[in-house]
Amino acid sequence: MTTYYLLKLALTIHIAGLTIAGGLSLANFLIFQRFRKVYFDDTQRALITLEGNAKLPRIANIGIVISIVSGIAMMILTNGAFMNQVWFEIKLALLVITIVNIIWRSLLKRKLNKAIKQNKARVEIETNFLGLSNMIHISAFIQILLFLSIFFLASFRFN
Repeated sequence: MTTYYLLKLALTIHIAGLTIAGGLSLANFLIFQRFRKVYFDDTQRALITLEGNAKLPRIANIGIVISIVSGIAMMILTNGAFMNQVWFEIKLALLVITIVNIIWRSLLKRKLNKAIKQNKARVEIETNFLGLSNMIHISAFIQILLFLSIFFLASFRFN
């Protein structure tokens, strides 16, 4: 009986971690979209928007870690019962892709911040900014789709 309650607790924590990570990814996407719209009209306002967004990815990463740890706990409690199910294998692959996407986007954001701080000639910044911001925007959108897919797989388990 204790295993049952531990499993339900781990599942609740797992869902909470995924919700934190997915929700903050959506918030990050929307804030960055706002940053892109405002940047050329009011650079200071855009930089304040970007600075306010700086901690969201870290908190989202904590959500992913919580989700992974609780997922491992569920695997231990169920003796790996889900490991051979197709939906779980797909979910694991999507999780790995999500982590790679997060790393890629953080590298792109560092490049963008470096380009903005160097404050080179306006034309060079615009070209660099547009390319990097488009790639970050695409990465954030992919992130949202990945989380939606993970939620879908967790909700509609199939074999």
